[in-house]
Amino acid sequence: MSCKRQRILGGLLSAIVLLIGILTPSALYAQANSIVSASILTESLPRGYWITAVVIEYDKQIDLRGTTVPTTGVAAVGTRTPTCPGSVADTASRTIVGVYSNNIPRRSAVAAKGNYLIVEFNLDDANRGALRSGCPLQLDYSVNWGDLLNSKGQVEVQAGAVSTTVQVSPVVDDFRRGSFTSTAQATTLKYRFFLPEQYLRTPNNPTRKYPLMLFLHGGGERGDNNVGQIAANMGATVWAQPEFQAVHPSFVLAPQVPLPETNRWDSPNIRDTVRELVLGLMAQYPIDPDRVYVQGLSLGASGTNAQLRAYPEMYAGALLIAGGMALTPGAPMQVPVWMATAFDDDAYVRALELYTSYVTAGVLVTQATWPGNLFEAAAPFAEALIEVAEAQGSHVLFTTYQTGTNVGAAHNTGWIATYSNPAIREWLFSQKRP
Repeated sequence: MSCKRQRILGGLLSAIVLLIGILTPSALYAQANSIVSASILTESLPRGYWITAVVIEYDKQIDLRGTTVPTTGVAAVGTRTPTCPGSVADTASRTIVGVYSNNIPRRSAVAAKGNYLIVEFNLDDANRGALRSGCPLQLDYSVNWGDLLNSKGQVEVQAGAVSTTVQVSPVVDDFRRGSFTSTAQATTLKYRFFLPEQYLRTPNNPTRKYPLMLFLHGGGERGDNNVGQIAANMGATVWAQPEFQAVHPSFVLAPQVPLPETNRWDSPNIRDTVRELVLGLMAQYPIDPDRVYVQGLSLGASGTNAQLRAYPEMYAGALLIAGGMALTPGAPMQVPVWMATAFDDDAYVRALELYTSYVTAGVLVTQATWPGNLFEAAAPFAEALIEVAEAQGSHVLFTTYQTGTNVGAAHNTGWIATYSNPAIREWLFSQKRP
């Protein structure tokens, strides 16, 4: 071999060695890993419907376990454009509280090896909301980041940037859209309907029937978007959560009061259309007629009252949250009911009117007070109240949340505290028509 060829070969070998030294396995892996998609994660949480993260999917797995990614090298800006008239768009940065890998396109308390990079946002940001006055917002998010290092100090995810308008909403997306028109009432209601996974797997099982939960939303969710009534709070979605459905597979129905603002759940045409809708679904799906539940908050509490007054024979149990009005003695008062409101709420007066109507009719009401800001930790208080009610033979319970313990607005505390309490949810699903 000539000296010239030896020098050329030696140079090539040196270059290869140098290249291998620069392109570590991690760097080679990162270079070969491409972004497949990006989406905005919006979630129905106890305190609202919030933009919680941007999820970036890669075509190969990434592993950021065992390391804390500095959030200073990551930036996110979001624009929110109302889909309803009357308000303007806004654009602002989001505060990032975590950047990590995961094996599912969801937030997590710990990182996992998987195809997803999660950029999680602070839920105290002013622009966290995905709704405004019950109106869905069109979202446009941009995220950029520098090289992300794994626990060995190697580049696991190369610097990059994404822009996306795609929204993904766990549980909310599982509710099917529908519309129902009552010819008799000349009224049309849009609605969302959740079907339990067990039913979807074996829809033709003649021996299986499922409960139905009817949720009546508050006044701020009137409209025709067919989203606000399931996204503004957890009144519908809490019953469709995978953890709850694993124990209580059930259908969930959430109709929406149409505009104008003068329409109410207790308007006779809307009240009776709701009943027709429920009966129609019962004829179509394997719904247990002895386990149909109704519950609502604020305006929906008045609507629940209206259903109990007009059709008490339909319902196995009810929740009336942050509102209500007096019931007349008789069949409506025989339905098991749990009432709940915050002391500081203006609606406490209406809840007290409902409570007083039971007492005046000689119906025993079991009552207790506890802080409204405990979330799941309030379960023991509810369990104790249930034990007292069972010992006394009482089927009517009344919770008042202590003054000064509100979660945000006092009115909202009524449903945030109630829906966060697993014991109250379990109590309702334990009820069955005699």
